[in-house]
Amino acid sequence: MSVFKRLECRVCKHRQQVTEPVRPVPACPRCGGERRYSEKWFVKVLMPQEADGRHREVVKAVSTERNEAEKAEARLKRGERPESVFGAGFPFERAVSKFLEECRKRVSQGVLDAKTTAGYRSRLNSVLPHFRGRDVRQITRKMVEVYRDDRMRNGHRRIVKRVGDELKFQDSTPLTHAGVNREVSAIRAMFSYLVREGVVKANPALGVGMLKENNRRERCLSEEEIERLLSQCHSRHLRLAVLIALNTGLCRKGCVSLRWEEIDFKGNEIRKVVDRGKEVRIPLTRKLRVALLENPGISGYVIPSTKRPGEPFRVDANIGFETACRRAGIEDFRFHDLRHTFCTWFITRTGDIRTCALILGLSTAYMAARYSHLIDEHAQNQMKKFEGTRQPIREFALKLWQRFVSRPSLPA
Repeated sequence: MSVFKRLECRVCKHRQQVTEPVRPVPACPRCGGERRYSEKWFVKVLMPQEADGRHREVVKAVSTERNEAEKAEARLKRGERPESVFGAGFPFERAVSKFLEECRKRVSQGVLDAKTTAGYRSRLNSVLPHFRGRDVRQITRKMVEVYRDDRMRNGHRRIVKRVGDELKFQDSTPLTHAGVNREVSAIRAMFSYLVREGVVKANPALGVGMLKENNRRERCLSEEEIERLLSQCHSRHLRLAVLIALNTGLCRKGCVSLRWEEIDFKGNEIRKVVDRGKEVRIPLTRKLRVALLENPGISGYVIPSTKRPGEPFRVDANIGFETACRRAGIEDFRFHDLRHTFCTWFITRTGDIRTCALILGLSTAYMAARYSHLIDEHAQNQMKKFEGTRQPIREFALKLWQRFVSRPSLPA
């Protein structure tokens, strides 16, 4: 334990702990710049070994008076906890609890999506062991950056599968850059709430840079693989879900939440509100129209739950898709890849990226960046068709000219 003042260089920010300040203040040994002492005296404490086998070092600015800092040091030497000496503060776990409570309140008011709250809860549970016991007022941007870098190198996530009413955990997999970014975003959202509540003055996660993400998947089914997959979809709800995804580009949530009221057979289209309240209008293909008419419904969901009549399947429900892919011999394929398969075949056959963006409810700029290689291939094929039509026209013009030149001249 020690009582000290900080001596910091105003140029290079080099810090030094000084127990006996001297005047005049010596220059910085690194750069020769001007240095100054901190206004308050600090107490440094190395706490006894805790249950996890680690010693926790506590550094706290106490007072501008040295005797106040020495009194705090004496109390710590008598075995008192830092919380009782310095005050309880606002520990990180309490901040997480308050933030999630506010999220649940906003969900009940219809302001926040329940899925977003679940994501915050899952990610903050991963963050909690790293910051447990720390006062949120002492957390700095550097600490968040250290956490981000550590998770990038050593982070793992546990895969959770729901089997009936039980949750089963599979082996952990390395955490991706996207996963680390989502955890940093959760920290940022929580501190934004604490700033609004007046608990902290600034958000330490605002200046933390995000890692470069590369989540793009290029897995697309061929026509032969599509037929194999459909042949292995034995249940009605699975086959209908796959057909809807392949013919509309809807994501998994959009497929299982599709209602009969959203299908206009007279207008031959689907009108559905997707993310962010945007409505998309998707024309029905002949194959999907026939499949829907073979499974008529007056109201409710097109693919109702088999266990809870009148309700849709959960987004994470096991509808047998992985089993069908395995029986069909299709590897490394997820349900969301059906959306990419629809986009790939639509743009390949039509070359119309704007219409595809309207169907999916995405921006044309995003689609152009995502599928520009397909547009290039389509342009190349169209140019070959154009070049192929030039030769017959040229030959026909040449023959016509030869006939005109070789015809007998009229008598004068």
